[in-house]
Order: sequence, then C-alpha cells, then structure tokens
Amino acid sequence: MSDRSFSAVLRQPNFFRLWMGQIISSVGDRFYQFALLKVVLEGTEIGKETARIAFFGLLPGLVLAPLFGWVVDRFERRAVLIFTDVVRAGLALLLIYFGYLALNFTVIFVIIFFMGALNGLFIPARQAAVPQIVPGPQLITANALIAIVGIIAAMVASVVAVLLISVFGPMSSFVITSLGFLASAWALWRIDVKLSPGREALRGMGGEGA
Repeated sequence: MSDRSFSAVLRQPNFFRLWMGQIISSVGDRFYQFALLKVVLEGTEIGKETARIAFFGLLPGLVLAPLFGWVVDRFERRAVLIFTDVVRAGLALLLIYFGYLALNFTVIFVIIFFMGALNGLFIPARQAAVPQIVPGPQLITANALIAIVGIIAAMVASVVAVLLISVFGPMSSFVITSLGFLASAWALWRIDVKLSPGREALRGMGGEGA
C-alpha cells in the first residue's frame, strides 16, 4: 500500500489526533452556528440580523490577519491550538447565559467577534502544524484529509444540529459546541512532538536545513 494513501497518513498517531480533534470541533462549531442563528434571529428581522452575524464573525479575519501570522510564527503551534479551543469552549458556554438569562445582544455580538477571531487564529496555526507532524511526501494527502473535516461537519452535523435544536432548544447545542472544543483540545494535548516555529518545523518537513 502506498505511503501516501489516506490510511497510511492516518496511521501516524500525531496526525490522527489532530484530524480527529478537528472532526469533533468542526461538528461542535456547526452546532454553534445553528444555535446562534436560533437565538439571535428569534423575533427579529432575519435578513438584518443574519448580515450582522456574518459581519461580526468575519470582521476579525479582515482586521487581525497580520496578528494571526505574527502569533503563529512566534509561538508553539500546539499551545496556540489548545488555547483557541479552550477559550472557544468558554465563549460557547457564555452564550447560554447572555442568550437566555441576561439576553444581552451587545455582548452576544462581542462574543461572536471573539469566536471569529479565535477561528481565524486556529486555521493558520493548524495549517502550520501539519508539515511538522507529517513527512513531506504525505502533505498533499494530509491536507486533503483536513479538508474532508469540513465536509463531514457540513453533511452530518447540520442535519443533527437542526433536529436537536428543534427538540431541545439552542442551549443544548452550545453545550455540545463547548464539549467539542474541549475534546479537540484534549486530542491536541496528546500530540507528543514540539510544534515550535523554526528549525523543528524544517525537520518535520523531511530534514531540510537540519
């Protein structure tokens, strides 16, 4: 069997931990998106609020992109990934309070902004980490597997999230979102190599510059 096959790449423990963590967190993120729409749009102008959600979610990627690159280039990538997962788990739980008890939409949109910022930081950190745990010849396959995570989340989680929200309400979905991020953080914590920028990244790509 080719060492570039999906199964060969997934047999690498560290990549498998990263990949499984992303499946879990991506599913949780899809629950977050649907629950958020339910909370914010209920009793409001749907078009206006949908645009506002999209704006606050995407704004960090536009204004903070240079900062994301600076962080990824200077800090250990596994620590960055775990940090983003843990903080996103906490923010998801905060939405339960501000979406139901306090019903403070200003704070809700602030949380959406920070969730977008952490999502924006997570993606480049993950992309930078992959070459450090997968040999160079397997990078294309590894990146393909990472891309499949989004498809799995879209196909499976969307249907389940809609059903769960309709039966139990959005609060349960925020809990699932938080648990998903924590499960991802646990999987990332189990990666047993340093993902620091610099020489270690070059060695992870097959030894260049060592």
